Amino acid sequence: MIVIDAGIATAFALGVVEPEASGLGGDGQAILFLKGMTEPIVIEYKDMSPSRATPDNPKLFTPAGGRTAPDGPTVANIPGIVAGLDLLYRKYGSKKIAWADLIAPAVKLADEGYILDEALPTTIAEGRDSFAKYPEAAKIYLPNGRVPKAGDRFFNKDYAETLRVLAKEGGDSFYRGSIARRIADDMAANGGVISLEDLAQYRAMERKPIMGRYRGHLVYSVPAPVPTGLQIVESLNILDNYAPKAGATYTRDADYFHYAIEAWRVRDGGARIADPERYPVDYGNHLEPGHATERYKLIDPKKVFTAGGRGGGPAAPASGESTGPDWGAFDPDRHVQTGTTSFVVADADGNMIAFTQTLSTWGGNYYVSKGLGFLYNDHFRGGAGRGGGFGSPLPLMRSSSTSVPTLVFAPVNDASGASGIPGFAPRLAVGCAGNAWIPASVYNVILNVIDGGLTAQQAIEAPRFLIGGGAGGRSNVQIEDRISRTILADLEARGHSFTKVGRKGEVKYGYVATAVIDPVKHTVEGGAEPRRSHAVAIVK
Repeated sequence: MIVIDAGIATAFALGVVEPEASGLGGDGQAILFLKGMTEPIVIEYKDMSPSRATPDNPKLFTPAGGRTAPDGPTVANIPGIVAGLDLLYRKYGSKKIAWADLIAPAVKLADEGYILDEALPTTIAEGRDSFAKYPEAAKIYLPNGRVPKAGDRFFNKDYAETLRVLAKEGGDSFYRGSIARRIADDMAANGGVISLEDLAQYRAMERKPIMGRYRGHLVYSVPAPVPTGLQIVESLNILDNYAPKAGATYTRDADYFHYAIEAWRVRDGGARIADPERYPVDYGNHLEPGHATERYKLIDPKKVFTAGGRGGGPAAPASGESTGPDWGAFDPDRHVQTGTTSFVVADADGNMIAFTQTLSTWGGNYYVSKGLGFLYNDHFRGGAGRGGGFGSPLPLMRSSSTSVPTLVFAPVNDASGASGIPGFAPRLAVGCAGNAWIPASVYNVILNVIDGGLTAQQAIEAPRFLIGGGAGGRSNVQIEDRISRTILADLEARGHSFTKVGRKGEVKYGYVATAVIDPVKHTVEGGAEPRRSHAVAIVK
């Protein structure tokens, strides 16, 4: 399908123009639906810890505290992006456009350069000391020893050449060919632990999505090894028990806002989320309507939910399990935060795909292998509790993250299944970048479109909220400072507390990409995210 081709080409190009957020050294997930499918499919290409990623490896851990280095080749997991895009091309691409032609725009951008806005220079300035430690990274990101400025033309000739090899030799070259050998040789020479055998065994995976219902819609999201699909779907299943006023939004209706917050907070722990190839995954009853109804009964319309002095959320994981990343667990010595790219592609026929790809932190591990041009992820940074995202570091384990590309299908009168799912038609594709704001923003946008009836652009521009825990039986919610004082005072009287982020009226957090499809009018619309360099491209 052409939407798949477009998605692949976009992923490669964004790896060049957002090199600090995604690229050949990163990982990701995509959820896609093509007309005629009976349900979406998830392509999972999360990065994987190297085979020598063990607690007794002196290259990885310092004797005191078990911490890893903050950056550099030792903290890189086996990248997954090339494998994911290669699988998409081979199984779901249109076959009308050659692999090399899909990579060609990225080659052109890297070779001929592109004009910088403020985004990349800001990242380089914040991470300058780390970039400067590694000669190949400094050559590219600190040209002539200085931080590039907005308006400069930025080149990456080495990245262009790597892409040319990938275009000529195919995706397999990254894992079992000439690029793989260069990666492994460079890692061996510079203290890294990714081996040729590590690369050769890596595979992207097809996974069955998590599914729930909301206002008669079907909601499909990503499964293990990430926990956030379950969080989104379970929260919507719970909120589905609440009947809002027509057109209600959290910015206009205090009752609706209260229930939207509490539906997220009353989720309980107990699900086993892990790398499916290493540990059994068990969602328990968390996706069952009866469970959602029971959790909904815990919501008091007049005050916040408390359970032993805390809100809802995941229980502590056992060894090898994960209930999700520690969203507050950032290294205090690092100013830069998560580096992620998200985008969607859809057409008026209902074919759609949502991507989220990441290097973990802005700039990843700041390391570039000689002559290859791309930054690696740093998902193996942090030692016990953060190695690969699943507690104690184990070899060949897929990482976790907060990414949550999601598709929504609207109920329709046509039960023939013409679109592939009887009684339903494609309605919404959404993904986001921004660490803890990723699931929060996806949740916000779904509520704005489905309950509020907002357009794609309106749903993106609406103020965001992020639900936290809270002490003393209170619910703490971070909000962009564009929600009325009347609404906030009402909720504060019920026990909620709010922390405003950004300046008054500023759009600040979460970087959403979304496409909204009208199954009746047979149209598709996108929205441009004002919080980050972003655009909508419409091709007729």
